Amino acid sequence: MGTPKRRPAVSRPRAKKKPDYVMGPTPKDVFSFSRPEPPGPAARPLPALERLELLVANPDLYDVADKVYPGRAPGTPGRRPAYSPFVYLILLASISIFDTAEMACANFQHEHMWKIVREGVRQHRGDAAADGLPETGPQRHHWHDFRPKMLDALQDLREASRDAWINQALAQGMLARKRRGTLVRPHRSQVITGDGTVVRPASDQTEEVTIDERTGVPRRHRVDPDATIQLEGGDREIYGNKLVSFSVRDECSPHSRIILNTDTARHQSKELDPDRQEEARVAVRLAMEIRTRAPGNHTLVYDKAWRGMHRSQLIRAGFLVFTRQYDGLKPQPLKKYHYEATGCTHDVYAAEGRACERLITVEGKTIYTPIPVREIEYRNGEIAAFIMS
Repeated sequence: MGTPKRRPAVSRPRAKKKPDYVMGPTPKDVFSFSRPEPPGPAARPLPALERLELLVANPDLYDVADKVYPGRAPGTPGRRPAYSPFVYLILLASISIFDTAEMACANFQHEHMWKIVREGVRQHRGDAAADGLPETGPQRHHWHDFRPKMLDALQDLREASRDAWINQALAQGMLARKRRGTLVRPHRSQVITGDGTVVRPASDQTEEVTIDERTGVPRRHRVDPDATIQLEGGDREIYGNKLVSFSVRDECSPHSRIILNTDTARHQSKELDPDRQEEARVAVRLAMEIRTRAPGNHTLVYDKAWRGMHRSQLIRAGFLVFTRQYDGLKPQPLKKYHYEATGCTHDVYAAEGRACERLITVEGKTIYTPIPVREIEYRNGEIAAFIMS
């Protein structure tokens, strides 16, 4: 064993092959006439103190903790935990504020920070629960003692959190059943945006034990067994774990984004990890879970990880799906129109996400001219575009 190798981000740009055809000008139609909503006010940066105040003011945080980690029955043998489960869930959520669990525990040792947590507990669990807390917050050994229990109930925690997040969005008027806006420009509060993100582990070491080449002494390292090389943005290598999440927000309210659902995606080969699903399938499953709990005319937005096989089942379920056209697809013929009166023939192709007429110039170049779209309808789980004649 040698010196542990780290996994830096490496950019490997791919040369894109130029198409052997030319796209004609974009016509003025229902897409160009529809204007997006004006941008809302810029969101001000929130200091860590205010973010912690908002965190402990969320009543669902305590309800999820009570549901996933029920309290011990009176008279149960064994040592009682130093803190209630909702304190550890607050600590877990505050890692996104303080970057690491170590810094979160260090902040909870400060009297002003811990006072904020105790006041949140007092508001949602009463004076007895707040006054019964220790004088300072959990330390690192408290967190490490409770962490295995949290991991054992991780799936229950994910499901309880998902249901709480979706209910929060519904309570704030998002994800309404009736369609708002148009098919081209749906209302922002009904647009569910998803993405896959690589989260870097706390340690980027890949071997648990290494031998120091200078002293020959074995050295132990923290290793995330699930972490591996991921591709982000199609060509950038990052060492970490792939997460898929969906969120919704209001169109003109800063800091209104609500995470609706999240889960991990497979990042290793099927031989090493046969049970985990790849990003596209995980995203489809998470979207279906959202629809089961919040039915309505919602719009899904995702990147090019979704292909036709994924979009079709989501459209059949009732979603309006927006994804970018996948690179490298060749134009496909749709229909040939022949008019007896004039003797002319029109070849209609699908090219770069639009219905186009194929034209051949005298120089032999192929041009795909997009056909103007007059109207769009949603009928029986299918999108119908009415083309101008």
